[in-house]
Amino acid sequence: QEVESTREKYNAAINDINGYNAKYIEDMSEVYKKCQEFEQKRIEFFKKTLFQLHACLDLSVEPKFSQIYTSLHSTINNLDYSKDLKWWSCSYGVDMPMNWPEYEEYSPELQSISKRGKSNLNTGDGGIVFTGIKHSREDSMGSYTNDSSTGQNQ
Repeated sequence: QEVESTREKYNAAINDINGYNAKYIEDMSEVYKKCQEFEQKRIEFFKKTLFQLHACLDLSVEPKFSQIYTSLHSTINNLDYSKDLKWWSCSYGVDMPMNWPEYEEYSPELQSISKRGKSNLNTGDGGIVFTGIKHSREDSMGSYTNDSSTGQNQ
């Protein structure tokens, strides 16, 4: 009996819902129609915009661009990789002229060419003047080795 009561309530709910089917179909048809109209306008806008862009980019209708196109085509056609590679080799590669160092006799004029200017550290006696002493770790610790064959320290 409870099952029968539940079944009747269930069928009543289904019948009630089915009563809204016509309204649902009508509303959904209206929404679908609006979406279709919007999509049509969107596609027409894109189509119009793309045709305008195409017209702006279409250089074939301008006579001055015809000469540029022809010039570009002939420039590309005249490219020769062997000439280009040869030029590069002669300018920057193995075939470029070398400037090897050569022996030159000493001349007093070359003395003025130096990294440092003339020094004021003149001893007068032709000796050497130390301007700085740099110690390495090995120098400061000394050279202490143990000769195992003789048992002596060096």
